[in-house]
Formats: sequence, C-alpha cells, structure tokens
Amino acid sequence: MQDPQVFSEDVNPQLTINSYRSLLHAAPVHPYTHTPNIKPRRSRAKRHRAWEALDRESDGIYSAHLQELAARFPMLSPMELMIGALIKGMMQSHEICEKLSIELKTVENHRNHIRKKLGLTAENLVCYLVGS
Repeated sequence: MQDPQVFSEDVNPQLTINSYRSLLHAAPVHPYTHTPNIKPRRSRAKRHRAWEALDRESDGIYSAHLQELAARFPMLSPMELMIGALIKGMMQSHEICEKLSIELKTVENHRNHIRKKLGLTAENLVCYLVGS
C-alpha cells in the first residue's frame, strides 16, 4: 500500500485513497493515453447564464413559462422547470441540449421525470404543457 502523503497534494483531502482509486477504476479510460476520461460537468452558474441568455433572446417568454410551471407544478425540480419552460416554448430536445450545453440523454431523462411527476402516460408532454 502506498503512503497517503503521496496523494495529499493531488487529491481532495476528503477523498480517501481507496475511494480515489475506485473513482479512477470506475471512470472510462481513454483508448490511447490510458488515463481516466472524466468529462467536466457544467457548473450551475454557467447553466444559469445560458438560461439568462435564452430568456433575453425570447424577450422574457421562457421566464414567464417557468413562473407559470413553477406555480402549477411545485413538485418539479429547478432543472425540470427550465426544461419544461423550453419545451412549452416549442424548443426541441436537441435544441435544448445545445443551448444549455448538456447531453441529449440528460434532456430526455428530465423529460421522462417530468412525465412521471405529472402522471402522464400516453399523452404528449408538449401538448400537455402547451394546452394547459
């Protein structure tokens, strides 16, 4: 076993050596460099700035949608409310992922969570959000 002081400068002190090793082994490895291929997450502040830019472009329409959805569906998370407001503004999933710089799968997961929380089974989410 290696000396814990070797890792003290490189790693968050709250991570133990074993948890750091398990993190490295769980991460996908780049095929040529054999280093962990960990993708940096977009910070909430950057996502918030992207949302503000979208809202400015739409002259406040997305904010109005967000406020309406927040009042009607308080069980939705802030990110689900953002996605819902953009859906209500007739934005497609691939456009949402480009504008917020998130993965398409993330947008689809949020759409599914919204459907589950609203109890929708066969009804189209866009039709439900726009029509009501």
